[in-house]
Amino acid sequence: MKKIVITILYWVFAVSAIAFVLWRAGLPLWEPVLMALLFIPGCMALKFILPKISFRNFREGILNVFYILCAVVLTVMLMLMISQLQLNMDGIFQSEYINPILVNPLFIAAVMLVLAFGDRLVSRFFRKDSGSEPDMITFNSEYRKIALASTEIRYIESRDTEVWIYATEDRTFRNRTGITQWENLLGEDFVRVHRSYLVRRDRIVTIGAEYVILSDNTEIPVSKTFRKNLLPDSSH
Repeated sequence: MKKIVITILYWVFAVSAIAFVLWRAGLPLWEPVLMALLFIPGCMALKFILPKISFRNFREGILNVFYILCAVVLTVMLMLMISQLQLNMDGIFQSEYINPILVNPLFIAAVMLVLAFGDRLVSRFFRKDSGSEPDMITFNSEYRKIALASTEIRYIESRDTEVWIYATEDRTFRNRTGITQWENLLGEDFVRVHRSYLVRRDRIVTIGAEYVILSDNTEIPVSKTFRKNLLPDSSH
């Protein structure tokens, strides 16, 4: 219940902030509120789509982010233009032209990215604040639907076109979701130690120069690129 209330308050504040900016930009009366509401679908789309992008190929990942952002921005821009034109024709709005800010792609992209990121922070706050209740992770493995508590996952290994999830009780699952997407999904309880390995932090018992050893004596390689993630002051 607390999560629902705070999430609603966040979006009320977000819509109010956008409406204030639009009002300052010259939109009259209550037009800014209605226009601000049209940003929400785009924000939610970015919130759920962007974390699923794989950066295994960094250049391809960046291009995918750019394409998705362009598609969402153009869709929201079209919604804003159609809504204002239609309401102007119906005599509901008094504007005689489309305000330039509503067709500014940089403004629209910035607003949606900031709000989507803020909503994600709210979600992560509640995930960390949930205490001893572990997150349940649901995924498909060899045409079966699997549900695991995040605490049951020991580490994840990327193998070309699929990842292997190593769980407690010597269970192993295969899945086609990229390791970067798993990293975003599992959050700060897991640490990326190699481009091909994601490890649960509390299972690491030894940190070597080129490897970590888990509590079950599994040795995982550590690359120079990701070694900084194991430093005490790391935010990962």
